[in-house]
Parts: sequence; structure tokens; C-alpha cells
Amino acid sequence: MSQPACTALRAAFALSVLCLALEAGAAPVTVTTTGHWLENRSTNTIGRGPGLRQILYAEAIPNGLNGTTATAAQGGLVIAMPYTGTTAVPNEFSASVAANPALYGAWQLTFANGANTTNVFTPAIASGLAPMPFAQSVLMTSTPAATSFSWSLPPSAAVDAVRFNLWDHGRLNLAGTNVDNVFNRTVAPTTTSFTLPATLANGLPLQAGNLYTLEINLLDFASNAINAPQSDIRNRSRLFVDFVAGSTPAAGAYLPIVEPGANGAPPVFRFDIGSVGSNLIYIDPPVAVGYRYAKGAGNPNFASLLLPSGIGDNLFRVVLDGGEEFSLAGGSEFRFAAGGVAGFTVLGIEESAGLAPNDPTAFVTGVSFTGPGAFTGTMQAVLVPEAPAWALWLGGLGVIAGLVRRRARQR
Repeated sequence: MSQPACTALRAAFALSVLCLALEAGAAPVTVTTTGHWLENRSTNTIGRGPGLRQILYAEAIPNGLNGTTATAAQGGLVIAMPYTGTTAVPNEFSASVAANPALYGAWQLTFANGANTTNVFTPAIASGLAPMPFAQSVLMTSTPAATSFSWSLPPSAAVDAVRFNLWDHGRLNLAGTNVDNVFNRTVAPTTTSFTLPATLANGLPLQAGNLYTLEINLLDFASNAINAPQSDIRNRSRLFVDFVAGSTPAAGAYLPIVEPGANGAPPVFRFDIGSVGSNLIYIDPPVAVGYRYAKGAGNPNFASLLLPSGIGDNLFRVVLDGGEEFSLAGGSEFRFAAGGVAGFTVLGIEESAGLAPNDPTAFVTGVSFTGPGAFTGTMQAVLVPEAPAWALWLGGLGVIAGLVRRRARQR
């Protein structure tokens, strides 16, 4: 036999041995649960598309780390259902599509591991469901011993259970595709406060100084049970709020929903506080040299302002939307003129203070309002000192004048 023929024969034999080894290592797939539900999501920093979605969900063994893949099909539509396992939920596969009543029927899920395949069907989404509203007024308090949260429930929501997920921005999930979920807990529907344990999933600690996203789910189960399986979910909302562990004062601060900035812009911190008034409350978003504050549509005006103390030189510039400007020391409450203001900007934070623009607990600010109502306003970091247009224009003239003088000396 010629040398080329021998080489080809050896290659074919090696390939067949490899295929046999892969088939021998393949395993039957067991699907332990499936789900299909309507989901209302807030904006977030963990890569989940916001808005009204429908979710396809399953847990399968072996999981994606052991070679299992999955697809979902309905009618002629077939979509990938990637492995999305996390420390808290290691066997998860999931996919989401924009909510579409034409696709509310059951989906066929196909799982494959080597030559083994398993087909299962999801539940259908009930028709006529209204989007589940979000939890509101998320308040975080932090002490050396504990990190706690409280919130309010929307009065009109039919909630069967509340669930928490804690997402750690310092870790990748098991799939290596996103941030990791390091804590998962389901509690009674009337629960409006919770303290994180010192030990999270798989013995992980809550890391001081680390950025986390707390997710609060309001769940509607078909059976109306508290600890129903994922297959029983028919409708839920997912509110995402960000915080840095250990950085919020014991007095507590309301956490914002974070809307990532486009094209490198700083994020917008959106608040949803159900009831405010003349008493001071503390709000806090994300190195920043200032922050812009604005009320939401229909909100009462800002009546007073209390800036944090001990940051930089403790002196700040406050610029009202109309252009009026004054200095304010941290720790001293300032009351605006009668009628309050709709918005203002705080400047003068030294870059050396190191306030991270994406840290929602970096600059805890006290505000009060001219009357009762909700606060749905925003707070956004200013990344560089702002110079008025006339200053930039004069600066440009100065550069030109300098060039002219230098050329005159060189002649």
C-alpha cells in the first residue's frame, strides 16, 4: 500500500475511534423542569433585554458544561436555547423573545447530548394576562453585621410569591457568558423586607466593595402556591437595582434602576419611590465629578438638599437649571427658594475622591420635596468638569494668539 493511502487510512481510523469515544461519553438527558411565562423586566446592567418578554426555561442533566445543547420550536420557528447555568441554578437553559400572543402556545424543547436526544413541551402562556408591575421604593441599609433591603408592593398586583436573585458583577456564570447569580430565595407574597445571609450560594461571601445587582421578582403562579416549581410560573416582573456591598450608610438609601448609558455615556439612575414629602430621604447612584438631578413627570419639586460629608474637600457647587449657582458644604442641609426646583447639578467633586460612575451607592444624597407624591426622577453622573461654551471659545482664541506670537518671534 502506498504511503499516501496508509496516511489516509490511519486518519480515518483515528476519526472513527474519536467518534466512538465521544458516543461512549454521551449521556441520556433528563429534563427536571420546564417553564414558559410572561415577564416584565426593568432596565438593568446584567445584559437582560428590558420590556415585556416571554421566557422559555428548563433545567436539564447533564447540563451545558457536560455537552448538552438545546433548541426550542413552535410551528416553523426554531430558536437556540443556550445553557445559562449559574452558581445558584447550575442546570439552567433559557431563552427569551419579545412577547407575542401568537407564540403563547406550548413550545417543543429538544435536548441533545451526543447521539442522545430528549423532547419535552413547555406549558402555554394564559391569554389575557396584564404585565406584572414592579416592586417599588427599594431601600438598602448596611451595617458591619448585615445588608438589608425593604420595598413596597404595587397595590393592584396579584402576587403569589416574592423571589430574590443576587447577581455578582465580579464573577462569570458557569456558562462563561454573563455575570453570576450567587443567591436565590423565594418568600411569602406579603414579604417587604429581607436581610442577605453572610454566606451566599456554594459558600460564597458577600464581598465588600463589590458591585451587585439585586433582582426582586413578583411571581404569579398558576397554582397560587408560594413554593411552586418553575413550570407553574405564568407571569412575573423582574426589578433590577444595583449596589456596592458595604458602602451604604446605616440610615439607608433608596436604590435606583440603572439604565446603561449609550456610546460610553454614564448610566442614568432612575428612581421609583412611591411616597415622598417634606422629610429627607437619601438617594444614591455611581470616578464622577458631579451629578445631575431631575424630578419625574408629575413629581413635586425638590425642596431641600443635603450632600454627603467627607468627600474630597467637602465643598461643592450647586447649579440650578436656570443657571443660578451657589456653594454648599457637605453635611449641611440647604433649602431652595419657596416652590422648590425641578432639577439641579452638583459639581466640584475632586477626581481624587475616586467616585466610580457606575457605583449606585457612591454619593448618597438627601433630598426633600415641596409636597406629597411619588418620586420617579433621575440622577446621572458627570464624568468630566463642564466648561461653558464661551470659556472654550476664549481658550481657543488664547491658543491662536500664542501661535501668532511664537511665529512672530521666529521671523
